[in-house]
Amino acid sequence: MRNLLVLIFCLPFFASAQRIAMVDIKGPTTVFVERMKKEKGFIQVGTDNDLPKLRGKIKDDSVTLILHETPINHRLYKVDVRFDAIPKWKKTKKFYLAKKEKLIEKYGPIKIDSFKFQEPYCDGGRKEWEAFSQNKAMVMADWGEMQYFQNLHLKYYIHSDGHIYLSYTLRDEEFKYQEEKELSKNSIF
Repeated sequence: MRNLLVLIFCLPFFASAQRIAMVDIKGPTTVFVERMKKEKGFIQVGTDNDLPKLRGKIKDDSVTLILHETPINHRLYKVDVRFDAIPKWKKTKKFYLAKKEKLIEKYGPIKIDSFKFQEPYCDGGRKEWEAFSQNKAMVMADWGEMQYFQNLHLKYYIHSDGHIYLSYTLRDEEFKYQEEKELSKNSIF
């Protein structure tokens, strides 16, 4: 009985960190980068709008991780997993839907699920990528505030750049990002 009480008390502390490829998304960006390099074989490939990028594989998928950090303490608050672009719409859609089903199995029901094209575009009309580039298409799954993953905001979507993104945002660290952003704006240094 005592062990059960200890387990119940400690479980929230062990379950609080979110993970990508079994590496915790937490702490300084440099620590996450080193762990991904050392443990998962990722390589650093420069930046994307001043955001560090890592390249490697998660399971069988080639991905680029785009890391978002707080401006003062350089703590990781968001990781965008960008899957390699698939030029053919039907293959992109198939990949998106299959991965979405796996995410539903892992994270539960989706709060906002959008798969729509505005006229004159439609799914199957052979101009899907044009629709994305014209902001006339939205394919996105948003889990919102998840019951069992309280600190995580998860979004999965197809971007107009032809890539599928899976975005992990740690809400508590995102609040720190907002605070640091305001502090750095008002800094005299």
